Amino acid sequence: MIRKTNQKKWIILAAAILLEAILITGTGRLFAGAGEAVESLSTEAYMEWAGDIPGSTGEIVDTNGEVLWSREFRGYEDTYSLVGELKDVPYAENTAALSMEGSLLHPEQYRAAEGADSLEGTGETVVLTIDRGLNEDIYQYMKDRQTRSGSALFMEAGTGKIRAAVSLPGAVPDGVEGLPEGALLNKNFLSVTPGSTMKIVTTLLLNELDEDLAHEKVRCDGRYERPAGDITCITQRGVHDIESAMGVSCNIYYGEQILQVLDPQADKSWEMLENMGFSREPEAKDVDGLICQGSSTDFDGSGSFSSTWSLIGQGQTQVSPVDMCRIVSAVVHDVRAPETHLLETDKTAYTQMVSQENAGEVCQIWQNAYRAYYPAEEYHRDITVAKTGSAEHQDGVHKLLAGYIESSDMVFFIEVADYETSMVDPAEVAGEACRYLEQK
Repeated sequence: MIRKTNQKKWIILAAAILLEAILITGTGRLFAGAGEAVESLSTEAYMEWAGDIPGSTGEIVDTNGEVLWSREFRGYEDTYSLVGELKDVPYAENTAALSMEGSLLHPEQYRAAEGADSLEGTGETVVLTIDRGLNEDIYQYMKDRQTRSGSALFMEAGTGKIRAAVSLPGAVPDGVEGLPEGALLNKNFLSVTPGSTMKIVTTLLLNELDEDLAHEKVRCDGRYERPAGDITCITQRGVHDIESAMGVSCNIYYGEQILQVLDPQADKSWEMLENMGFSREPEAKDVDGLICQGSSTDFDGSGSFSSTWSLIGQGQTQVSPVDMCRIVSAVVHDVRAPETHLLETDKTAYTQMVSQENAGEVCQIWQNAYRAYYPAEEYHRDITVAKTGSAEHQDGVHKLLAGYIESSDMVFFIEVADYETSMVDPAEVAGEACRYLEQK
């Protein structure tokens, strides 16, 4: 066990590295920069520390009772990012169930400065909503197809319970030497550039604020020339209505509609965006005690290129996978968006993100677009609706997919960050999940 004197030195060193990360990366990059900076320092110390305290934290189990972590068992490669990392670093954001145990199950006993020491003898069992069978199946499917960086979040639309939170690369829990960057951070609790999956959100805005949306048509010639900057599109040319524009992800249609409909009603647009979990600046949010990155966009109704581009899903817009799953839940369940849970509970609270009429109409638009423009041979028959997205990054193109599996009442958000070098498409990942769920 780490002695108190060494513990204090380690905490001071961790805090210094965290401060340096904030100064270097800026506060807007607190999560990514600080989390990565303390990762290598904290992990080795944590694994020695928590593992050496008899009966300190009981067990962490999945929804079926399978042990994911205990004093004697360090866990699995596919779930370790959910249970083990950054627990004992004061002020560090984390995605660890051990931290949830400290903050939720033992609020009076857990003391950050003492870490696992403060929980000695409590012996509680933490029950996660995770279905480890589903989580392992998706993880292995992606790993076997050379996915080195990606994530897949599957959540019950009716309850908000997260059944899979796959994050690659994973971490083998028997040591931290040579682990790739980010292996101990679960990417499902970090925000991403959404690409055209953001058009689900923008369609909700347009349908609420444009009474004539069903009759609006826009011609796409591949480029929409504007003094503030041209909007480009690489999808099918021609005249589009909302269904075909959503089906082929036409940037020209959405760009013109944003300028004509949403910019003049920016205040109302922002009221809706906030209801859907968006803020103007990156903000943290809580999922059962985990501190996660939230959704943000720099749409301001000014007609600037960045403002328009943000509601198309590029630029500075960032979306939380958790928020996107809740938004999809609201659409497919005609307004009911559950609060998200990673700890098993019998209670579920709901938020009204949009009006019931809007949700129902957008659900129909989405279904029609999906059936008409998404090849049936590429999408599993159990997928009710899906929306693709692509986001350009310095490391290449990231592919994304948001959707719903009605037969299991499961919403999902998938990202393959190394799409250009991996051997899998997000639709194939969703299909594998469907096959697993069929067998249950």
